[in-house]
Amino acid sequence: MGFTTTLFLFVFFPVSVLLYYIFNLLSTMGPLANVFQKFRVCDIVLIIVSLVFYAAAGIGNMWKLCLYIALVYAVGWGIQFKRDFKNRGFNSMYSYDDDEDETDEDGNPKKKKRDWILLGIMVLGVVFVTVVLIVFKYSDFLTDLFTFNFKGSGKASLIAPIGISFITFSSVSYIVDIYKDKASSMNPIDCALYICFFPKVVSGPIVLWRDFKPQCGSRSLSVDTLFDGIQRLMIGFAKKLIIADTFGVCIAKTAGAAIDVPTAWGVNLLFMLQIYFDFSGYSDIAIGLSRIFGFEFEENFNFPYLSTSITDFWRRWHISLGTWFKEYIYIPLGGSRKGQLRTILNLAVVFLISGLWHGAGWTFIIWGLLNGLFRILEKLMENSRFYNAIPSFFKWLVTMVIVYLCWIVFRFTDFTQLIDWFKLMFGIKTYSNVPFTFLYYFDWQIIAFAAIALLGSTILGFEGVKSYFERVRESSAGFMFFRQLLGIALFALAVMFMVSSTYSPFIYMQY
Repeated sequence: MGFTTTLFLFVFFPVSVLLYYIFNLLSTMGPLANVFQKFRVCDIVLIIVSLVFYAAAGIGNMWKLCLYIALVYAVGWGIQFKRDFKNRGFNSMYSYDDDEDETDEDGNPKKKKRDWILLGIMVLGVVFVTVVLIVFKYSDFLTDLFTFNFKGSGKASLIAPIGISFITFSSVSYIVDIYKDKASSMNPIDCALYICFFPKVVSGPIVLWRDFKPQCGSRSLSVDTLFDGIQRLMIGFAKKLIIADTFGVCIAKTAGAAIDVPTAWGVNLLFMLQIYFDFSGYSDIAIGLSRIFGFEFEENFNFPYLSTSITDFWRRWHISLGTWFKEYIYIPLGGSRKGQLRTILNLAVVFLISGLWHGAGWTFIIWGLLNGLFRILEKLMENSRFYNAIPSFFKWLVTMVIVYLCWIVFRFTDFTQLIDWFKLMFGIKTYSNVPFTFLYYFDWQIIAFAAIALLGSTILGFEGVKSYFERVRESSAGFMFFRQLLGIALFALAVMFMVSSTYSPFIYMQY
């Protein structure tokens, strides 16, 4: 059950919100209020609702997820219990003094005791969730790799449980944050809610356990949060159903067709816009849904097509993924603290893993390494007078060309098809008979939508424009009314698109 389906919008969503708000009301007033609060009834309702949502992809997957959650919780419980046991005065014989890159309040290096039992439990937990991901997603790819077959399909090896990649990231965060004592949990309700919470379980955003934990059991609901969440949800629906899916239909028409060079270049631009509006639309829906239930999650996109470097792009695109890689891959490898050569190596590893995470195929690896290569080049040039003297406009232009070309690599899972597409783009490969040219595929509707998408993904992100709308919003009640009315109109149009077209799942659901 996807977010942009009639079953979700007209049945699951209203029923789940109604149930949650009824139980929340009973938890704040009435004779059973104390009992409801003590036993975390509202959170239990959210867990049940989330499991029902997950079960829509298959009842068997729901039970697998429940078992998975239990095992992850057991790992976290073991780490927390061992630490609490030690802190009560029982020193571990398995610890030793180890010089770490940590300092005291005065900036002086300090020694830290490492508990090998805690470390072992954490490592075993991370290995477990990683192996589960590899078995479901990468076993075929690894087999092809060891048999020198380089035509990987980029698809999961088995019928993987929905959202397995994002569930893995959440599980690693849960285990590692407890190990690092950045957030604790001895309560299975917290763990279950964190991993299976339905707005984020399928495609994120990836919320770190340390950020999620403070919101467990204590959230405030109000009319403002409800309407803010609904408005955000409506924006996400409009992005996905009106913009992204319209481009998706046009792109699908060109699949396997004999097209001309301008159409090939135009399709690339449409995919560049489609993937942004598709995934940012999903993130808007997920953040809006979370806000309706009282959760506050960080933004996942910040106008990435305004970036003036690949470094800047990855600070703006899928922000939660970048944060996760920074916290659990880049910094543990040494980050930028071990010298330039080590920093370059760490960046290469991060982008290689990023490519692999998106898909078990060589095109995804190439896509990740290309982004890593340009990120490393920028790292090497960032302090040079030549690089800093380049005008921002030219930096932006070069960055967008790189992003544009990299999205082409990302789009294809078959390496042969990718090469053929590049040949078609540059006129190396041509068709003797092209039944439909550029003007057939790019009619007035597609051109108008592309213009709107380009403006929406760039102009609205300028600080001056955002500041202007913020001032107008604070000083004009009429503007707020117009904004609400526009949001409702766009949402109604999005629902019409949804009802009248075939279902198109979110692009990132496959990752």
